[in-house]
Amino acid sequence: AVVSTQSGHYGRDPEITTVAVNPGATKTSLGRNMCCLKCLGLVFTPLMKTPERGAESMVYCCTQDMSKHSGAYFSDCKPVDLPEASIDPVIQRKLWEVTVQQCDRLGKYR
Repeated sequence: AVVSTQSGHYGRDPEITTVAVNPGATKTSLGRNMCCLKCLGLVFTPLMKTPERGAESMVYCCTQDMSKHSGAYFSDCKPVDLPEASIDPVIQRKLWEVTVQQCDRLGKYR
């Protein structure tokens, strides 16, 4: 979410909108090979979203005009506030700089 927030402010192309999306606790097969997640899954599965429900916020953000929400964090198809540490401009800027450095090092950003 912090990288999305910063890319919304410092992105190179004003035509590109970035948002971060939280699908919530979604029942998928991502943890199928991790014993501890399997055990937790047995307990929490009834409370988890289906993959279709988990995708709703992503689909929403992809199909709506998000230009006024660049850098926002979405959950349940709504922008939500981030924790204080996530919106600290010093932390955001540092994470953004490190992210750009790493992407440049890998030749993926510019």
